[in-house]
Amino acid sequence: PDHPRAPPPTSFAAMAPPEKKARTEANPLVCTMGEAMLRFAPLEADEGTTRHRPQRFLRSLGGDELNVAVAVAQLGLGARWISVLPTGPLGDVVAKACAEHGVEFRGLRTEGDLGIFTVLPESRSVHYQRLHSAFALHSPGSLAWDQLLSTDRRTWLHVTGITPLISGNARQSWDAAIAEAKRRKIPMSMDLNHRKQLGSLEELWAMVAPHAEALEVLILSEEQLAGLAKLHGLPADARGDDEDEQLLRTMDALQAKIKCRRVALCRKKRDNTGLQCRWSLMVEKSDGNGQSSKVKSYAPVHHRPRDDLGGGSAWAAGMIHALLAEPRLPTAAALRRADLLAALSQESEGDFSRVSGAALSAAEQRFEGKEARLPGAEAPDAPAALLTANEAGLRIESTLEHLRRAGAIAILRAKGSPEVAVRRAKELAGFGCRAIELTMDSTDWPLVLGELRRALPPEVVLGIGTVMDDTVCQLGRAASLGAAFALSPIDPVGFIEECHR
Repeated sequence: PDHPRAPPPTSFAAMAPPEKKARTEANPLVCTMGEAMLRFAPLEADEGTTRHRPQRFLRSLGGDELNVAVAVAQLGLGARWISVLPTGPLGDVVAKACAEHGVEFRGLRTEGDLGIFTVLPESRSVHYQRLHSAFALHSPGSLAWDQLLSTDRRTWLHVTGITPLISGNARQSWDAAIAEAKRRKIPMSMDLNHRKQLGSLEELWAMVAPHAEALEVLILSEEQLAGLAKLHGLPADARGDDEDEQLLRTMDALQAKIKCRRVALCRKKRDNTGLQCRWSLMVEKSDGNGQSSKVKSYAPVHHRPRDDLGGGSAWAAGMIHALLAEPRLPTAAALRRADLLAALSQESEGDFSRVSGAALSAAEQRFEGKEARLPGAEAPDAPAALLTANEAGLRIESTLEHLRRAGAIAILRAKGSPEVAVRRAKELAGFGCRAIELTMDSTDWPLVLGELRRALPPEVVLGIGTVMDDTVCQLGRAASLGAAFALSPIDPVGFIEECHR
């Protein structure tokens, strides 16, 4: 579909990520409430793998509401996550993760377990173990919401439809949090995020409906929109051939029924190569006249997710950031921000977003008014897009900051199998190395460099080394494969000029 041209995005680089700028009390505060869980996912499993054989697993920490808090903290907003954690080492893991990501943990530590979920690729399912978690079993009266939501700062509360279905106690605390936010006139957003393992959509909506009118944003998937339309007796709208227009009309009818301020819909499609296209729609009730407007993202975002989880949480964080930090931002630009953050967050493994405000701002500027194609999702035979001077400066500063934090650069000279070189680099990253130089006299260096960029997390900065007179011409290729810096033992002809270019 045609998309309106985007106005220049507002830069929010001044809202630095936690490691670059200490927050002040003037920063808006985003509060979230929900459960944290440990996630176990096989690293190299396929559908034929049996459950009893030894497997290597990725262990990561997540939980939709905590993910949102982490994501907004990386963008420079204040973040407070309200929950119940178990005493003991697993609860300590979560509490330390909050501190390290700039999130204030408020709530309760008590006896109990930490929830766990395991990805089972052989059955294409997820298995939850949370019935006896400290969060599920906590006493609702132990959470003093008049204090937990007390602040002198501009505040936003984000909740999801996961929490009220976890347990009766969790639902009571969820209701109490929303009631206190209503009393304080704190704006709220909700990602419905219906989990069928926890209960039916009908059960969930009976809990959400009393609060719907107070919501600034209700975030839905296409399946949830269809389910709610059916619950409310809304006819399927099949006029015309444009799916987006049909969905917007259904969203408009639903918004008129439930009377929340905005209904947002996240759309995404993936082809058989793993390339994903995402874009968003929103119906928004205008102030004063009671009329609604229908808006879609300026243009879609194309990417290849390294991890399927965390994108929805990042989308919510991007939308909250736009509405809270830049309330005058056009709705289509807010949708684009949320789409970009969701895609960028899935460039790394794990539930937590690692995308800083500067990185998101640079992406907005780079893809202003056009389709966004992240690395690995470029159109066939498309020429590389030139960086703006501002974006180039941001990228250079980011690389220098990565190198300063790394403290040392590991040099990888691979003279054997490229697979062995990739394994060695992963081991270095596992030891804590955050800067790696691959020498250009390595065997199949382009293959190794590309594999390294795909395999290593984004906080590991990669560079190319041993650049000589006859390899200066290869620097452009190295940059396209993920190299962020280049080193040489000599002063090759044209080296500096080619780096600048």
